[in-house]
Amino acid sequence: MGAATPEQFYDALASEYHLLFDDWWSAAQWHGRVIAGILVQQGLAGGRLLDCTCGIGTQALPLAALGYAVTATDVSEAAVERARAEAAARGIGVECGVCDVRGVRDHVRGLFDAVISCDNALPHLLTDGDLERALRSIRACLRPGGLLLATLRDYDALRLTRPEGVPISIHGDAGSRHGPARHGRGRRTASTWTSSCSPSRKSSPVRGGPIRCRPATGPCSGRNSRAC
Repeated sequence: MGAATPEQFYDALASEYHLLFDDWWSAAQWHGRVIAGILVQQGLAGGRLLDCTCGIGTQALPLAALGYAVTATDVSEAAVERARAEAAARGIGVECGVCDVRGVRDHVRGLFDAVISCDNALPHLLTDGDLERALRSIRACLRPGGLLLATLRDYDALRLTRPEGVPISIHGDAGSRHGPARHGRGRRTASTWTSSCSPSRKSSPVRGGPIRCRPATGPCSGRNSRAC
């Protein structure tokens, strides 16, 4: 079986993406305030904004709530559907669509004051050619003098400082604990995820796949560790 495409990976993850956070919406609002602060420093206290790799709306929704006119797109149909649902549940107006960032210019209307791509999304493009296509398409979405804000992780540096990856972080109350972890062996850093962990079970990471629970004799401790 070949490796999952980004679309397949994020389609499968969309329903559980919030489990990366102790409180996804509180974290999203913090993200929005940070990005809005950067935009304001660049003279963009409002205006049209495109989130071209929006996922479930972690940045797009809070920025719309702060007054930006937001269009949100992503290659994952399941993630975009969840972003729509999260926006509707909060009464937030966001225009959402499904498209590959390499062709985003063909799927959105008009020009934007700013384009954002957060949470290390652009490095999913594995060739220089694909990255160039994406950046050209993004540039074509911006008005003259518009701003591109992208957040990236320096995995070359992380492999030196955290060669084994990032230990699992446990969130939630007893009976429904969950958490993400990342393993750093090999050429790429692979993500692993849990859905939940009950007090009578603990989890063990499976490299490159989901963290699976196995029977345990004691309750979960709730501390940040590989086993909960």
